[in-house]
This record gives sequence, structure tokens and C-alpha cells, in this order.
Amino acid sequence: MKYINIQLHGSNSKTKKVKGIFPKLGIDKPVTTKWARHTWATIARNDCRINKDDIALCLGHQDIDNQVTDMYIKYDYSIIDDSNRKVIDFVNSHCTPLDMPLDNK
Repeated sequence: MKYINIQLHGSNSKTKKVKGIFPKLGIDKPVTTKWARHTWATIARNDCRINKDDIALCLGHQDIDNQVTDMYIKYDYSIIDDSNRKVIDFVNSHCTPLDMPLDNK
């Protein structure tokens, strides 16, 4: 998580001169991966109508009540791909395009 947060905000370290995505976008608020996960889950549930079990799977949460059952299920991880696609498409349809690339080049 620390590395991801550095990629989002950038680093002033002499050894890692990562500029970060948020400064490029003009976002100066302390956004974290926890905030991103919360936002993703909220959009997934409320706007994309993805069920809570699929959201939990996407977030990597274990279902304590179904641990034994989970041992017998061969999971179809395309559910995660489909859920991410729905959220990405929703966000893209509600945002203006960026005029700059998000890579560090």
C-alpha cells in the first residue's frame, strides 16, 4: 500500500523521484488507497448495482461465515474483471478526458 500511495502522491526522496498522479491532476488532498477502495466500493454498489458479495470478492475480503464452503468453490475471477469494467466505465462516463498522460515520462 505504501508504494501505491507514493505513486499517487509522489515522493520527495532522493532515491525515488516519483512525481505521482495526483499532483499532475492538480489534486492536493491526502487521498489514500483506503479512500480509493471506499470510493470504488461505493460506486460499485450504489451506481453500478454490483452485489455486496462480488464487491467483497473484488476487495479481497474473506467471508468468515462461509470459510468451509469457500474451500469447495473454484472461483471465477472474471467476476472481478467485470465489476472493475463496470466501475471504470461509470467513472469514465462521468469525468472529462485528461489532456495529459498519467505516466511518469
